[in-house]
Amino acid sequence: MKAGAKSVLEGYLLVEFSGNRAERFLHLCVNRDILLWNVTSKEDGSFSCNMRMCDFKQLRPLCRKTRTRVQIKKRYGAPGYLKRYRNRIMFVAAFVAMLCGVGICSTYVWNIEIIGNSYISDENLIRFLKANGVGLGTKLRQVDTDSLELTLRRSYAQIIWASAYVDGTSLVIHIKEQIKTEDLYDGASDGASNLVAAKNATVASIVTRRGTPCVVAGDEVESGDLLVSGKSAILDDSGEVGQTLYQRADADVIGYVNYFYSKTIPIRSLISVDVGDTKSSYFIRFLDKNLYLGDSSIPYEEYYALESCFQARLSETFYLPVYWGKTEYVKCTQAYYMLTKEAAKNIAKADFENFLEELEENGVSIVDKNVMIKKNGDRYEVTGQVYAMEPIMVMQSIEIPPNMEEQVTDEPE
Repeated sequence: MKAGAKSVLEGYLLVEFSGNRAERFLHLCVNRDILLWNVTSKEDGSFSCNMRMCDFKQLRPLCRKTRTRVQIKKRYGAPGYLKRYRNRIMFVAAFVAMLCGVGICSTYVWNIEIIGNSYISDENLIRFLKANGVGLGTKLRQVDTDSLELTLRRSYAQIIWASAYVDGTSLVIHIKEQIKTEDLYDGASDGASNLVAAKNATVASIVTRRGTPCVVAGDEVESGDLLVSGKSAILDDSGEVGQTLYQRADADVIGYVNYFYSKTIPIRSLISVDVGDTKSSYFIRFLDKNLYLGDSSIPYEEYYALESCFQARLSETFYLPVYWGKTEYVKCTQAYYMLTKEAAKNIAKADFENFLEELEENGVSIVDKNVMIKKNGDRYEVTGQVYAMEPIMVMQSIEIPPNMEEQVTDEPE
């Protein structure tokens, strides 16, 4: 006979009876409805059998009455296992709690990855997402990716394509932006338009695809000057204007442009100087709550902090709201620093190179550049000039007379 499911849950024992009156002991057990199974006799006159744990306490008066010895050989069922592993119950409970926690965390967004942005910063987009109800800790089922894509395209003129999707516990935002030269056409309409100069420049080249060019290479133009006209006159056989055609002008007009750079660097500056003493504090962060390990007090009156932080993840896309890291406090003191001309040159050089990089990121091609630095009282003055090439056209709508609207076309002549 095998133990039933109830006996396994409640627990049962393998016991051995020995004594001169063991048979009478078994009869008394049966009379008192004590369940015994797998009863086996041995050569020495003893018996072994299985019985429920809850019945074992009823054996004492029967053992005393029949002078029978009872010995537990083995324990079976859930209570036996719990007793065997009672010292590890906290480990099991922690493991089960961890599995439950991971399961709950898998239903939320714990990482936002932005791909393809150049002009719009990650911080700007994350603030925008939060304002639209999507951020760290948002339930995945509440993220409407289709609506999010549409909102991004409508809210940012620079975004011409957007894709949003959930991967694990990560929300991935993939966007494509208009390049700066295309931004010049933002104001264009479907109707007729001219191309005018966006800034003062010298025309370097012009390639016209549609419209009438009004300048040639080498011409100097000012902001607002007409470059390519969307209004074209069609002459008849007698050489007179027989028809006026209105269209959307289309051309690439590249010009030479001057950019001016200036910066003031004080000679005497109040700066923070490292004393040399540091203290590190380690932490574990859950959501936005920090748990510091060890002494987290800061022993310095003046200091600055450097933090390195890492986020826990189970895979490349399955992030958890758990972080760990270190904060290093560096003791410092305030002191006045007298800047040498050589040091000022290095500062100016680094800042000027950043200025050039920003221009190149905006589609500007550097042709020539120069920069100079001079001391003026208690400061150094840095001035520079950049000679560059870039598209200089911007679209300007044409007011069409009502009786001429049917002559508007987007087809080239």
